[in-house]
Amino acid sequence: MGLAFAVGPGLYPEQEQALRAVARGEKANWPGLQPEQTQALFNAAETFLIHLQQYHMPQGLVADILWSDFSRSKVEKYEGIGDSTTWTGVYLAVLGLRWHVQRDPQTLQEIYRVLDRFDMLTRVSGRIGYLARYAGNAEDPAYQEYYRYYGGKESTDRPGFGVRAYQGQGIFSQMVWLGHSSRDTYDGACFGFSVLWKYVEENQVQQKIRELVERIGDRLVKDNWKILDGRGSHTWHSYRWRIAWTRLLLSVNPEKYAFLSPSYHRMAQRFPKSGPKIPGKYDRSYYPANLNFMRLFVLNLLEDDPQRSARFRTAMRNLYRKKVYDHLNPHFAALYVAATGDVSDENARATLEGMLCDYPELPKWSREVELQGFLENPMKNKHSVRYALLTRERIPRDFLWQRPPCQVIGGNNKPIEYPTLDFLLPYWLGRASGVLKAP
Repeated sequence: MGLAFAVGPGLYPEQEQALRAVARGEKANWPGLQPEQTQALFNAAETFLIHLQQYHMPQGLVADILWSDFSRSKVEKYEGIGDSTTWTGVYLAVLGLRWHVQRDPQTLQEIYRVLDRFDMLTRVSGRIGYLARYAGNAEDPAYQEYYRYYGGKESTDRPGFGVRAYQGQGIFSQMVWLGHSSRDTYDGACFGFSVLWKYVEENQVQQKIRELVERIGDRLVKDNWKILDGRGSHTWHSYRWRIAWTRLLLSVNPEKYAFLSPSYHRMAQRFPKSGPKIPGKYDRSYYPANLNFMRLFVLNLLEDDPQRSARFRTAMRNLYRKKVYDHLNPHFAALYVAATGDVSDENARATLEGMLCDYPELPKWSREVELQGFLENPMKNKHSVRYALLTRERIPRDFLWQRPPCQVIGGNNKPIEYPTLDFLLPYWLGRASGVLKAP
């Protein structure tokens, strides 16, 4: 397939030239955005949010949608919902940042609604505080198509249920929840809760965040920081995952969780100033880079001790400037600027502003991409080019910025439509940090 059309006017030649320089590891001569581009980005953010709420939250949680055809005649199946809690946490962060910038009542009401869904996710299994990957109406045919084989196959003793899909407990008996939650399930929630805690100065929201975080935290502490769904599945904790959650617990209730302070202090002292190790730009398993960026952002956002704050800011600067500066990743650029306040960093500004200007118009369909030999970008290996691609050149996926930035082969032509959180999150982070201007 050909390249997609970008939102609004897209990139001007001198802007594209600057981005290509960033991808080559050269100094960017970024000219900034023109007024019509600033307006186009805002228009896209508003349109994309409405579209996401209309099509990608069928049961109140984020989902990819497999349609019967490209005219959206019928929803065949919800896709990607094993990661729904992760992306619903990101959606919650988008709402919190948007409210911080605009203070509109509708956004606040949507925040309340999403927090209610998280309340359900922590209770639906009957194991209070365990965070399910997803939970929804058991009678929804599009959901049935997913949960029937969730876990890889249908259960032999529970027909109609995948081996890791279960009936809800108590008042949630008409629901089915998905177990075997992983660390990234909790990463998305931690990220969303942390953004709301910092950016939404509203008593009811703060109270609900505290309640949810304590409920999840109490379960984690009781289970020795393992993620246990009560049905035989468990996930081990990791150091960088645990330190982010410990920081959040200490922020929402320092008195209750004071016993965690010594271990948190030790973990913080160990945190490398060089930043966490992450996959390289040619690594096809690139997604851990996103998780480590979000965890480090939480530490920067919530830390109030001057020495630890300085350590975390140094780690974020080194992570961005020394490890991903040539990845053309606006999500990482936005997290870096918001965490450190380095709003004048020309590489980050070029990456954030330019890659959002190059973001394709709706709808965001899955499509097969084979661009090797069609770009003025030498091949690194059979799957990747040497330099990071512009947004419109990348393979459409659920969240572009957790996918390898140089991959030129992949995707499929099924009528799967993806949400646009990968535009909305860096846009509103950029607005909240002052890098992106109001139209």
